[in-house]
Amino acid sequence: MKAKIAYAVLAKAIDASPSIPPCQTTDHDLWFIEPGYQASVSFRDARKLCAICPVQKECLEYAVIAEEAHGLWGGLSPKERRKLTNV
Repeated sequence: MKAKIAYAVLAKAIDASPSIPPCQTTDHDLWFIEPGYQASVSFRDARKLCAICPVQKECLEYAVIAEEAHGLWGGLSPKERRKLTNV
């Protein structure tokens, strides 16, 4: 699945979701940390929100396929997503 298709799947899942995904209603900085911050600490609150997100699976699939290099997507950091593809 190409990134464009994966993004369309994610967008459709967001539209069909019974609740608004947390990333759509919170500060952008929660999901994309500034350089120099320790990611494990900075992503802690975002991970909690990802855990209850109705589109977590689609979000993570998109990020892996698109090779998103920044931000928390589907509950995983860029480093964690790279590990999924390097197995």
